[in-house]
Amino acid sequence: LEVRLKRDKVNTCYAPVVQSGGNYNLKITAQSNSDLLKYDTIVVSLGARYASYCSNVSRTMFVDPTKTQERYYEAVVKAQAACIQVMKPGNKLSEAH
Repeated sequence: LEVRLKRDKVNTCYAPVVQSGGNYNLKITAQSNSDLLKYDTIVVSLGARYASYCSNVSRTMFVDPTKTQERYYEAVVKAQAACIQVMKPGNKLSEAH
């Protein structure tokens, strides 16, 4: 697959948002602040625009996670793997939900 984007159509949707320290705003209108980054749970979001289409990606990174965070993360990874397993051509979307 080869895709060529027109340079003049590529832009950001909003400034990247980086949050840490337990004070997270997950709304689309969130903004970074001037607080120093804390090395605990870090949430990063950024948006890209091509022509009039906007896309958003967010990631959560754990630095020295607690045992509880590790358990929650493992549960999410298992749920994702189970959904991917049933998301096959011909299957109904309801089978993954």
